Amino acid sequence: MHHLVFDTNILISEHFYSARMKILKRLIDAGLLTIYISEIVKREYLTNKYSEFKDKLKTKNLIDVDKFFVSDHYNIKQKLSQAEKVIKELYTDIECLINVEFNDWISDFKIQILTFESDKIMEVMDHYFTGGTVFKSVKSRKDIPDAMICTSIENLSFEVETLNVLNNDKIFNTYLDSIHNINT
Repeated sequence: MHHLVFDTNILISEHFYSARMKILKRLIDAGLLTIYISEIVKREYLTNKYSEFKDKLKTKNLIDVDKFFVSDHYNIKQKLSQAEKVIKELYTDIECLINVEFNDWISDFKIQILTFESDKIMEVMDHYFTGGTVFKSVKSRKDIPDAMICTSIENLSFEVETLNVLNNDKIFNTYLDSIHNINT
């Protein structure tokens, strides 16, 4: 059995049912592969997708158009207001759809979710203050999620013979490569 962990950057760059994902699905169905993602990756991915779609539906331009006109001979202001309301309702629908598609992928691919063990937070904070493990520098706040993901990966590495990690972060990969049974 092969064990594979995805990082957020891989999920964002791949579509759930891309050609490469379909190959992985065949391996999963054959019982040859298990894929893992950490709870932090799940949250990062979903937050990223929510933001991406909400940015595409921003209503600021509608409000700017509304402010441009003094008169309202063609009910433009009312129509813009209705359009803005519909777009804001779409935010919730899109967020729900993103969750459904993500959960369908989790189920279809039998993805295992790695939880971050809260008792490991002091270990993460020690590395935060020293710039250890996956931190790019001392006190780099943006690396805290990666450090939490890394801790979950390290914990999994104690349970499996060999662990493969897909990640585009060189510092993260360099650290993981130093662990004897982890391949990046």
